[in-house]
Amino acid sequence: MMIKHQSNLTSLFISLLFLLSLSCAAQHTFGKAKIKELKSYEIDDEYFPHDCTLKSEMMEHPAEIYNYKDSLLIKNYASDGKVGHSIEFTLNTKLEITNVIFEEWMCTLDRNSVTYKIDKANMTLDSNPFLKENVIGYYTVTMTIHYKVTGIDKEQGLKDEIVKRKFKGKFKTFCDQ
Repeated sequence: MMIKHQSNLTSLFISLLFLLSLSCAAQHTFGKAKIKELKSYEIDDEYFPHDCTLKSEMMEHPAEIYNYKDSLLIKNYASDGKVGHSIEFTLNTKLEITNVIFEEWMCTLDRNSVTYKIDKANMTLDSNPFLKENVIGYYTVTMTIHYKVTGIDKEQGLKDEIVKRKFKGKFKTFCDQ
């Protein structure tokens, strides 16, 4: 009788683990994109622009959108050859932001590492990018940046650091001409 009772407990434990894994596998969202009329794009300078004003030999398309039927990838780049950043958003058909990747770089020789953990993202779009190709958007990304000091910087007494930061950007996938 004791063996049967342990078997039932084991089955119950395995079932609970399975249910827990299903709930943990639910898709995480960083925020949601809202659609509303946007009128002040050109004069709103608190947001970093990703549009034809950045177009150069190094960067032909600073803002790109890729539609994959059930998801959308929005890519923004800025680089002058020495410093730059890139940000990518993945949106599902409900306009939930399901993934965000942010990177910055500069031409330095230090070996310190920097990792960006996205905490939250908000986006406002002038139209649904699943339905329209030419889109204007604003976003704010809240992130935690981990600076890991190594080598000579560590020997000189510099310490690892964790910093919270907001990055604000705007994009147009077209140029007014």
